[in-house]
Amino acid sequence: MTRIWLQLILPLNLIFIVLLTGVFTLFYDSAYFDRIRSFIISDCAKPCFMGVHPGTMTVDEAETALGQNQWVNRVNVSLSSLGYGTLNWRWSGEQPDFVSANNNGLSQINDQIVDSLLIRTRIRFGDIWLAFGAPERGNADSLYHIADYPIYGFSIRSYTECEEFWEAPVDIFIASWHANYRYELRRVYDLNRIQQIACEGDG
Repeated sequence: MTRIWLQLILPLNLIFIVLLTGVFTLFYDSAYFDRIRSFIISDCAKPCFMGVHPGTMTVDEAETALGQNQWVNRVNVSLSSLGYGTLNWRWSGEQPDFVSANNNGLSQINDQIVDSLLIRTRIRFGDIWLAFGAPERGNADSLYHIADYPIYGFSIRSYTECEEFWEAPVDIFIASWHANYRYELRRVYDLNRIQQIACEGDG
């Protein structure tokens, strides 16, 4: 039954996307998508978020930058003697409403250098699509859906769900390798294939 359902639904994805775009446009002012773009894309050279540059900034520099940001309440660093560990921060309440405030921001540290940033948000994948267009690269398994926007210097991650595919909140991922994106590391984004994985997993 699932296979028949997929054969009927998946070819209609293009029509669905067009309709989705129209519906979202009716309910959201363009300023909403401008806010999403401004939130994710920093003024600083990519990759960058909240003044932190993955791949070039030391853990001490990142701790200072985050500590001076009005969105941040407290910064915590857990570091081994070899210089590997994590940096996380609590939100102050002044952060944009896109942020999932109950989840700390997280940074991975490799050899005293900040390697990546992970920010859990309440932004839906459909909103990301409408704000930035179709992803260039991406993949999915039974748990996560990954979509890459290398031109903009970030990736997103959401749970792989069929009925909630467009509504699923995303995690924003900004990493050192976004500075020199290697396209061969990811599949070209195939919406039909990814939705098929999502829906087969739910079946």
